[in-house]
Amino acid sequence: MPTTVYLLSYLCLEQIYNNTLHNWPLLGDNFQLQIHPILFVVSANMSSDSNNTIEANNTIETALHLGWTVLEVPRVSHFGVPYVRDMFTDVKQRFSNCTFHGYSNGDILFDDGLALTLHAVAKVRTMNNVPGM
Repeated sequence: MPTTVYLLSYLCLEQIYNNTLHNWPLLGDNFQLQIHPILFVVSANMSSDSNNTIEANNTIETALHLGWTVLEVPRVSHFGVPYVRDMFTDVKQRFSNCTFHGYSNGDILFDDGLALTLHAVAKVRTMNNVPGM
């Protein structure tokens, strides 16, 4: 029986590129792999920069259309930088059944090598009864 791998990938709106939006949903197509990309956005009341609102809304619309989950960043520093720990905590609570959780910058593209690696790691972990990561 094939191993099903669940991976959550979190990215922040400020740094995501159009190719990345289209890349993530395709990674699990050739495998028993379910990749669930998540885009974190900074709400208007957390950010003082409203110049890119139209572009941000277009990015969010595209992400939703491609099957991404869009969440608000739980907390930012006084410089407006999201706290990655809070993002992990939020997502792990919402999606506790996932095999893997991970973070990637929005300018990184992956190929099937990521899916192959995660599939292999999950299979070994299942065979050895290793708990989730």
